[in-house]
Amino acid sequence: MLRGIKWQYLGLVGVLIGLGHGCNRLRPASLHDYEAAQRLYRHRQMRACLSASRSGLRGIARERHPDLYFRYRLLEAASLVGLKDHQAALSILAEPVPASMRGSPEAVLWRMNLGMAHLYASDFNAATIELRGALEAAKALRSNSLVAEVQARLGALALRSGDNATAETLLRSALDEATREGNSSLRVIALGNLGVLLTQSFRLEEAVYWQEQAATEFRQLGDLDSVARVTGNLGWTLLDLGDEDAALARFREAEAASVKAGNRVEQLIWTGQIGNVQFQREDFAAAEISYRGAADLARALDSRVELTWWLDKLATLALLHKDYAKAEALLRESAQLGSTMTRATPDLNG
Repeated sequence: MLRGIKWQYLGLVGVLIGLGHGCNRLRPASLHDYEAAQRLYRHRQMRACLSASRSGLRGIARERHPDLYFRYRLLEAASLVGLKDHQAALSILAEPVPASMRGSPEAVLWRMNLGMAHLYASDFNAATIELRGALEAAKALRSNSLVAEVQARLGALALRSGDNATAETLLRSALDEATREGNSSLRVIALGNLGVLLTQSFRLEEAVYWQEQAATEFRQLGDLDSVARVTGNLGWTLLDLGDEDAALARFREAEAASVKAGNRVEQLIWTGQIGNVQFQREDFAAAEISYRGAADLARALDSRVELTWWLDKLATLALLHKDYAKAEALLRESAQLGSTMTRATPDLNG
């Protein structure tokens, strides 16, 4: 498994502004439902928010309440980006912003979400255009909170592009603003990604400090997907520091959180990493169990890249045991997958 999976941590949490003039004469229940969906989003309950936003869309008429409809669509798209489903998000964000919402904070968030969806799709040019445009629009609105939200995403782009100095400046600026405003969702994103950046920069002790803070705050929010991601990233950092026991404990925690969240993509990553540590410690029997678990998950997800990787690991174990027939069969299966590989894991990691 490529260590680049760390990038998937970069989540998407925007500040969704009040209902405004487009929602007059709505039933109280409609307003209540929308506000409830917003709360789910602010607390990073992405799957629940996605369900709530889609339910809300079924309950209103687009022609009668176009602004509220747009806000629900924004919540839906933002939830999808937070869940790393960039293709579904892009299909929504291709829709034009209604004339009544142009120049609004929601229009900024729409464009920011679009930039992040492009980033997860590895379309860096499109991501740059949209995120820079969102930043200029946020500055025009003189909204420090919106500027910080977009800066955090530009930090993700810089990090993904290898510009660590720019990424650190942007992420620290976003972290400072999030801390001043008490924006816990933005704060944990900045914390976790600073940890990724510092690990990449070989500032490992600093990275541990930030990642541990992020893990604690994600647990407080109840965001199990991100708990899995950041604790797994912490495991990698600890492994770089040579602490195999602590790294293995973090990988197990990440695996458990992903299972609880029902996130098989994350589960595949951390199950495999557990196997790698076990292999490194020459606990080959345990490593084989973990590698088989990762391979089974890769098959279930139809992820050929990961399946090839873990089949090769199993073949290595078979060779160590001098089971040449088994090794040959595993390598043959791996080779038959061919070069047209797809990845189940998010390409942007964060």
